[in-house]
Amino acid sequence: MNEQVLDELFKKWAYSQLAIEIKAEEGGRVVSDPDERFMIDWCISTVNRRRFIAYIQRTVYENRALTAQELVKLLRCSRRALTTMIDEVEPLDLLVVSTNNKGVKTYKASDKLMKYHMNYTKWLFRSAINTGIRNTATAILELENLPATPTPSV
Repeated sequence: MNEQVLDELFKKWAYSQLAIEIKAEEGGRVVSDPDERFMIDWCISTVNRRRFIAYIQRTVYENRALTAQELVKLLRCSRRALTTMIDEVEPLDLLVVSTNNKGVKTYKASDKLMKYHMNYTKWLFRSAINTGIRNTATAILELENLPATPTPSV
């Protein structure tokens, strides 16, 4: 019985998660800032662009910058492809470019880019709440953690 219910709950969770993912991939978030709108459209245009921005944003949370060599390795792309991505977003003040102690250029997300990330994070959170995915996840966890109770003999 619990397995059937769990299967149905996982299907419901998967459908909700898919709806959120599709909305994000379609650029379904409404923003008024033209630079932020550009970033949304730019990020969803290719997988590498989306990953590039994610790696750059992660630098702030990890308190470290990435070199071009590290980015090329992470993205599994050519140096030319990386240079193109940097050239496309640098004029929008989305990157902090500096030089490390070895004289190598490094890249980190700017406050402006992190503001866009926080806007996205809040939108994603609200979207998840609105789909009911949190309640479904809670129900799944509750069922999975129910102790198996023996059937009383009559």
